[in-house]
Amino acid sequence: MKALIVPTLGESITEAVIGKWLVAVGEYVQEGEPVVDLETDKITIQLPAPVGGALSAQKYQVGDTVRVGDEVGSLDEAAAKPEKAAVAKPATPEEARPSAVPQPPAEVPERDSSGKPLSPSASTHPGRQTQATDATGSAQARCAQGGRRRCNTHVTA
Repeated sequence: MKALIVPTLGESITEAVIGKWLVAVGEYVQEGEPVVDLETDKITIQLPAPVGGALSAQKYQVGDTVRVGDEVGSLDEAAAKPEKAAVAKPATPEEARPSAVPQPPAEVPERDSSGKPLSPSASTHPGRQTQATDATGSAQARCAQGGRRRCNTHVTA
């Protein structure tokens, strides 16, 4: 068994209050993982586990006052580390999808004043077409081939 001891908390701080137990009795913790919150009028610290093991005792309750050097609990180093749960693989994609999650509505294309669907490259300004530039920068070439007068920021002949 390894004791959980209240460490030195500051130059003039000699006691603290148990703020919250972060680990239940019997629960396994890794070395360095926080076990309990200790609160003072100046600071709040998390007391880390000095070793890996299962919390075997909580000697004080939440709200109790403890002094520097007091043993607040203990860890059982001999406790078996829990095995990680095996992740179950769903049999089909249908089983993988949660059934209670609502599906988003299908996208409805925007329409102009005459009711025709707008293309993704259509501008909201009448008489002006915009083009998205792809990785090769071929938007200018597409504008020139299409005979458009205006495309993005360049003007074609």
